[in-house]
Amino acid sequence: MKRIFLLLLMICVAGYAYSEPDEQDVPYRMNNGDVLSISVYGEPDLNKKVRVSGEGKIKFPLLGEVEIRGLTVEGVTEKLEELLERDYLINPEVTVFIEEHAKFNILGEVRNPGTYELKGPFTVVDAVALAGGFTDIAHPNGVRVVRDEGEEKKVLKVPVGSILKSGNKAKDISVKEGDTIVVPESFF
Repeated sequence: MKRIFLLLLMICVAGYAYSEPDEQDVPYRMNNGDVLSISVYGEPDLNKKVRVSGEGKIKFPLLGEVEIRGLTVEGVTEKLEELLERDYLINPEVTVFIEEHAKFNILGEVRNPGTYELKGPFTVVDAVALAGGFTDIAHPNGVRVVRDEGEEKKVLKVPVGSILKSGNKAKDISVKEGDTIVVPESFF
């Protein structure tokens, strides 16, 4: 009986994670920790690999710090072209490529614990699905997210089992760069 419940739970998690095709079509927006490869045609000194800082900024030659958190690849390209054209270059052609996405961890009673790339809007339920679902001994309503908030660590409880059972996504939260999701063992 427990195996049937877990199978149904995994099907619900998979269905939940992919139930909104509109979110899959949403372009990726830059997160803290992303690594970008930026090149400017004809300007080899401006070809750089940069990491998005915790403040959502990159450091780029001639421009200094540039706020890019929340922008799409196209948005970053347009912003850099505009800033370079304003004071430095005539008609710059900028290319932006995401080399590495921000990461989060999922530990404990999931089938494939580990570190995963945060490649778009992601919730805790999505993360559990990505990690293969719960093990037989997981406590789905005991899921916790440990998040760095500056000098403090914040612990957020996410009742994944209740969310899946009720279909109420309001209690699910977005996963952020550097989050650690912990799925505890059930003792009953």
